[in-house]
Amino acid sequence: MRHSLRSVTLTALLASSAIAYGATPPPRTDSHSLSETAKAFGQLPDIQAISLSPDGNRAAIVTPNPIDGGTVLAISSLEGTVSTKPILKVPGGSARIRYCGWISMHSLICKLQVTADTYALGQATVTTRLLAVKDDGSDQKVLSSQATPFSLGFSNIGGSIVYRGSPDHPDALVTHDYIPESTTGTHLANTSEGVGLDAIDPDRFSAKMVERPTAISDDYIADMQGNVRIRVLDPVSANSRLNSQLVFQFREAGGNQWRDFSSYDRQTEQGFYPVLVDSKQNIAYGFANLNGRRALFTKQLSEGSAPKLLFSRPDVDVDGLQTIGRRARMVGASYTTDFEHIEMFDPQLKSLLASFHKALPDLPVLSVDDASDDESILLIRASSDTDPGHYYVFDKKTGHLDEVFRIRPQLKNYALAPVKQVTIPADDGALIPAYLTMPVGSDGKNLPAIVLPHGGPSARDSWGFDWLSQFFAARGFVVLQPNYRGSSGYGDSWFQNNGFRSWDRAISDVNDTGRWLVKQGIADPAKLAIVGWSYGGYAALQSQVLDPDLFKAVVAIAPVTDFELTKDESRNYTNYGLVAVSVGSGEHIASGSPARHADSFKAPVLMFHGTSDANVDIMQSRVMLDRLRRAGKQADLVTFDGFDHQLADAKVRAEMLEKADQFLHKSLNIK
Repeated sequence: MRHSLRSVTLTALLASSAIAYGATPPPRTDSHSLSETAKAFGQLPDIQAISLSPDGNRAAIVTPNPIDGGTVLAISSLEGTVSTKPILKVPGGSARIRYCGWISMHSLICKLQVTADTYALGQATVTTRLLAVKDDGSDQKVLSSQATPFSLGFSNIGGSIVYRGSPDHPDALVTHDYIPESTTGTHLANTSEGVGLDAIDPDRFSAKMVERPTAISDDYIADMQGNVRIRVLDPVSANSRLNSQLVFQFREAGGNQWRDFSSYDRQTEQGFYPVLVDSKQNIAYGFANLNGRRALFTKQLSEGSAPKLLFSRPDVDVDGLQTIGRRARMVGASYTTDFEHIEMFDPQLKSLLASFHKALPDLPVLSVDDASDDESILLIRASSDTDPGHYYVFDKKTGHLDEVFRIRPQLKNYALAPVKQVTIPADDGALIPAYLTMPVGSDGKNLPAIVLPHGGPSARDSWGFDWLSQFFAARGFVVLQPNYRGSSGYGDSWFQNNGFRSWDRAISDVNDTGRWLVKQGIADPAKLAIVGWSYGGYAALQSQVLDPDLFKAVVAIAPVTDFELTKDESRNYTNYGLVAVSVGSGEHIASGSPARHADSFKAPVLMFHGTSDANVDIMQSRVMLDRLRRAGKQADLVTFDGFDHQLADAKVRAEMLEKADQFLHKSLNIK
């Protein structure tokens, strides 16, 4: 892979009104066949993860391998003409590289994920591993626990990077899930158990335990200097199940004694959840509930201290912290109204972000994704609804903003459809926020239409590029993405009791948005469909239970179909209690499970599912298919052998898109 480098002087850009990306407009989308369009939109992003080297002159990128569908770690030189060299390849299928981060000028740590069928459990499981590697691909070393003939168990938790090193503290810090070994016949067995913390030498990749594990230790938080200041405990009940309460302990700078700091309930979201430490101010940044919404607080690292409000919004939750560099310096907070925003606390970065917005007026979704150690070089990501995005490098010393990567170059010849934020009245008067995508060149009247509810359900859609909705828009469909009640980001009141226990409210909202499309004259009522993935697939199916006459075709990707099955899937794991409480018990288990109401269906159904899905077991789709066919309904299931919940493979996604489009055109009688 090779990209041209376009250099633009920021000060010159500020004096101009726009940036020209090319003299000729892209051709109309109707010039492409279905197969070509499915292949283009099914392609994975060229940049799946990216990390800037300590000096800012190179980037480590995780990119798809077009040959076998796997993932590749490549090192790109950002000086002069961008050149890229692959150094690590993971074959396609159920394995992938998730992320790679620099821990020194010549060393990286990567997180790998493998999804595999576990026959003893009868379902797929996800295993992660941390791998250290030099920037030329040499000296690869697994840092996570590995099974030995003496191991008394197996860990599928590969650990996480707590600290990526710095010039004054070169060792990286990673969590390590220690598995005890049998001591029979040996004095060298490991007897430690639980999550500890290892220091990793960036040159030799040797590991040294620096925090001994306990049976309930789960994670650690270090400051910018690499000092471990907070420990996370995840207590278990008497039957070895996790409960909802997390406990956080702190220790004084240079001290050894752990003291109680805060607690947080994962079910009620009450308490203080620390995520980052600033030892110079002796504070932790974290999140707590404020008037029913998540807000950002600081809390002194001392016993009995009270959280102090730093930033909140009256309308939406604060999504997260904005940090830059491998030392994760806190510079701001993010939140999402109609689209994503960043509130910069750092005055210089706030000014620079405003300048970037002026320099890139057609790419309003901006973020600072990484920085060199001295923060003189910044990695900027910019995108919009009709542009999947670009990465830029900004050099503070020269004032140059250089485009280095397009995120989805395969779509450059497609005219993408603008996305408009709308509000839709529900049957009880509440206003449902949603995003409307019209096909390019359409008059917006009496068109084939799709309601596309998001997954989660503890998630939300936001304004910007979405590959799935853009594919259907390119095929002539209006697409509506509602943030129904049960979505996250809008506070406790909108979240209700989550999309499981409050399924009736969530699905009623989804159906109301379909009716709105018809009432507005946008959708042809005979050509109205619903498509969803994961919980969105559940919503697509359950919409038939509430109003089987509304949608004329249903596409469900990796759907939940029975709430009891959802609980059963976690029964062999320590988080079973958390899942059981989240899904709940009672009458809604039966009323809210579409697999138990196959007789209600009138619309034809097409489902897609990976056989190695560890999020939603493929059994859910198979049960749904069996129930629908027994009820004499039109239904089909397309399976992808060895693929997980994301179906993260270009060929698989292209096949899924093409078959979904053919099904919709046939079911809706679209010529």
